[in-house]
Amino acid sequence: LATFLRGGVALDLEKNRKKPYVWLADDAWLNVAALATTSKFYRSLPDDIARSEEAWKAWYEHNNPDQEPIPDYEEKLCMNPVLGAWYRLQLVRSLRMDRTIVSTREFIRNTPQMGA
Repeated sequence: LATFLRGGVALDLEKNRKKPYVWLADDAWLNVAALATTSKFYRSLPDDIARSEEAWKAWYEHNNPDQEPIPDYEEKLCMNPVLGAWYRLQLVRSLRMDRTIVSTREFIRNTPQMGA
């Protein structure tokens, strides 16, 4: 939960793995680093992004990435009915903070214990 709330704000860009692409915002890359160190599910996220530039760039630049399949992770997310939606929300928050409120509303709406 702390990573969801804070992201990588406490990390230093100079002391972390170099950002692989210029199109990826610095704060998004620090959020990826934080998520990879705090979540076993996303442990390989920095490597996955570095390996699949075209797919990740398309997802990152999409107007509504939260509604698109997540490269390298969509199948795993769908196979986990208990935590898949939470993991999706974490990734959206990490890479596209502008979509966090919309994604959080959707998460709450679709989580039986919280929403409708």
